[in-house]
Amino acid sequence: MSGVALFALIVLVFSTAFPLNTLAFEVVNTDEANPIEVKVAKGYSNKFCNGIAMGLTKRSALNIAIAENSKPSFNPSLWTALVSNDKQLETIDKEKLPTLAVSMVARDCGDPIGLNKQAELDEFAADFTSALRNSTEESTNTPSN
Repeated sequence: MSGVALFALIVLVFSTAFPLNTLAFEVVNTDEANPIEVKVAKGYSNKFCNGIAMGLTKRSALNIAIAENSKPSFNPSLWTALVSNDKQLETIDKEKLPTLAVSMVARDCGDPIGLNKQAELDEFAADFTSALRNSTEESTNTPSN
């Protein structure tokens, strides 16, 4: 057996026996989202990934990302939209937003936190959606002064 054939056989055996992990989720097409939705989702993703990079747990990073994005005024990428009274802020699809944010988190910092299999991704998406819903309910039930 020549050296090239032996090398090819070894590569074939290893690639079959130890396949690379690939992300199991479908990437959300950001072209279908309006620019404001992408900015909001990116705000969640950036804040979450920064929290992970600082050593926070997934739950803590998620809670901080949601708290810091609870109002558009807390998201610097939306300040121009706020100042110009952009009507797109009112058209944000609340159902699409978690999917966009989870996709961006998985893309930006998913590997280090184990978001590379469908089960982990689904669990994180459920956690994100639940935390976002709870945050929204708390903010609507909190009396304003």
